[in-house]
Formats: sequence, C-alpha cells, structure tokens
Amino acid sequence: MSLLDGVWRLIGAHDDELDDNNVMEYPQKPPAAEAGEHEKQDIISMPMPEKQAVYVVKPMRDAQGNAEYSLSAYVNFLKSHQTLVLDINELVKVDRDEAMRIVDYLAGAVRMAEGEAFEISEHIFIFTPHNITLAGDPLRRIEVV
Repeated sequence: MSLLDGVWRLIGAHDDELDDNNVMEYPQKPPAAEAGEHEKQDIISMPMPEKQAVYVVKPMRDAQGNAEYSLSAYVNFLKSHQTLVLDINELVKVDRDEAMRIVDYLAGAVRMAEGEAFEISEHIFIFTPHNITLAGDPLRRIEVV
C-alpha cells in the first residue's frame, strides 16, 4: 500500500469500497401525472407596492409677468404623500424673492404633512412625505422656523 492509497482510504474514496449496488440512477423522464389529476402550481404572486410618482416642477413667469404655476397644485402633491422636486433656476433669474417664498411656503406645507425638505443643489429642492426616506450623500435639510 502506498501513501496515496492510505490517503484515499482515509477520506473514504478507496476503490475496493465502491459498489455498483450503491449507485442510484435518476429516471430520464419525470413520472406522468395520473389521468384526470391537475398539476398544482406553486406560484405565489408577491404583492406589488403601490406605484408612486415623483413630481418635478419648474415654476416660471410668462412674458407678461404672470405666474405659470400653482402652489395649491404643489401642496396637493404633498398632501397625497407624493414626492415633489422643485427647480427654481428660471424663476430666480426673474424674481429671487418670489422663488424663495415658494420654497418657504412648500417647506411649511411639507412640514405640516410630517415630511421633510432638502436642498439637492443650488435652486433645486426635494420635498418628501413621511413615508419616503432619502439615502446616500447627506443633503442640507431646510428648517422651518
């Protein structure tokens, strides 16, 4: 007996112990179902979460200086627990004070809905309902005083 034979015997793989009677073969075809028996389907449908929209809005003024936005529509998005992204870049060029009043108004509205307001970048804000959490790099939270 060689050293290699001893190792094989130690791990249980010696040739003398192999026996064709211990080999189990699997059938080639699955057994047919009995006549009239319906096969069960083991498929369980997973509940899908309700689809939610993220509203992106850009308040502006037209050539005559009239507002082309609706704060009440924006607040309705927040009331219905939808996320609102506010881009005030165009409005800041025309009327910076009005643009900041919109941000303040929506920050108060989202606070009343128990949500949060964050500044994504300069002049772009996100208002989230209480059931949405933002993850990733930290954003500057807008505090309502």
